[in-house]
Amino acid sequence: ILTVSGSYSLVGTPARGTGTATVTMVATPAVADTLTITGNPSGTFTAGDLMPAVSATIKDRFGNLARDSVSLQVLDAGLTPVGVVSKLAPTAGVANFSAVQLTKAGAGFKVRVFVAALADTTTNTFQVDPGAPAAVAAPAAPTGQIVAGETFPPFDVTVTDAFGNEILTYAGNVTVSLVTSTSDTLRGTVSKPLTAGVATFNDLSAVRASTGNSLALSIGTFNGGAGLFDIIPAAPVALVIVSAPPASVTAGAVITPLVVESHDEFGNKSPSTATVTASLITNPT
Repeated sequence: ILTVSGSYSLVGTPARGTGTATVTMVATPAVADTLTITGNPSGTFTAGDLMPAVSATIKDRFGNLARDSVSLQVLDAGLTPVGVVSKLAPTAGVANFSAVQLTKAGAGFKVRVFVAALADTTTNTFQVDPGAPAAVAAPAAPTGQIVAGETFPPFDVTVTDAFGNEILTYAGNVTVSLVTSTSDTLRGTVSKPLTAGVATFNDLSAVRASTGNSLALSIGTFNGGAGLFDIIPAAPVALVIVSAPPASVTAGAVITPLVVESHDEFGNKSPSTATVTASLITNPT
C-alpha cells in the first residue's frame, strides 16, 4: 500500500533473460481527513479593514497535503453568517485567505473554516468597530400612505460609516425637513439631539395632500434623504363652492353649472360618496 503521495516508477526485471520494464505511476492524496488553521484574527478591527490572513492546511489520513477546496466565512456573535463565503483551491495543501474585508461592526465575531465532509474549525473571537462617520440615515423613515394631519410613525436617525454601521458615540443635532411638491412643511419637533447616537422623531406630521414625498436629514456636514410616502386627504368636513353661478341670470335660463367639492379640515379635496343637495334661497329684495 502506498501511503505517501507522489510520482513512482516501478521497475520490473525478468526472471530469465535480460532487460527491464518500467512503469510510472502517480499516487494522489486521499480524501481530506484533518483541517488545521493558522493566523487566528483577534483583538479589535475597524470596519473596512482587511482581516489578517488565515491559512488552512488540509491533509489526508496518511499526512499527505490534500487538494479539497476550502471555504471561509465570518460569523457574528449569534453564529449568523456575515457576508459571502470565500472559497479557495489549496496550493500544495494550503489555502491562504488574505483579502477578506470586515464590513459589519460588532463584538464576538469568529471565522469559520470548513471543508466538505469535515468538521468545521473556528478561530478566536474578535471585534469590529464602526469606521469614520460618512452618512446620516433613517432606515425606518415613513413609507406608504399617511393621512393628512396624522402623526408619522416614529423613526430613528443615526450617523453611519460607509458600510451602514451606526456610530453610537456621535453627537450633534439632527434636523428633518419635508421634501414635497407643495408648500407644506413638517409640523412637530424637527430638530433633536443625538442621545447615545440616536435621535427619535415621534411627533411629525404634514397636512397638504401630495405624492412622492420624502424627508431630508441633516447633521453637521452630513446630509441625506429617507422615506417615500404620500399624504392623502383626511375625512371630509366641509363643502366648498368652487364654481358659482353669475350674480344675475335671465328668468328661465339655465343656471351655469354649480360645482361643489368636499374638503377635509386642511383644505384638501377629500373624496366623498355623499349626495349634495342644492336649493334656491329667494332674495326678497
